[in-house]
Amino acid sequence: MFWSRPTVSDDLRFWINECFDWFDERFEPPKGPVLPTKAFFNAQTGTNPETAEFVLEDIKRHMNFKAEVNILPLNTLPAENRIDFQSL
Repeated sequence: MFWSRPTVSDDLRFWINECFDWFDERFEPPKGPVLPTKAFFNAQTGTNPETAEFVLEDIKRHMNFKAEVNILPLNTLPAENRIDFQSL
């Protein structure tokens, strides 16, 4: 239950903090945690492209993010941008 070493390396921790700092300098961070509940998201349940668009709009609303974001089906992403959580 208790680990004797950090679960994240110092390099990775620094990179994560830098990413959050970069975002906070350019965008208004949310007022608090955004939870995956109906209280925060208006999108209906589904797996179709329309549901993905609604979820994206909910996220952008919480992040106060105005820029256009394009959603692509996973199989059209370049291989280096795909994540296979089953691989080692």
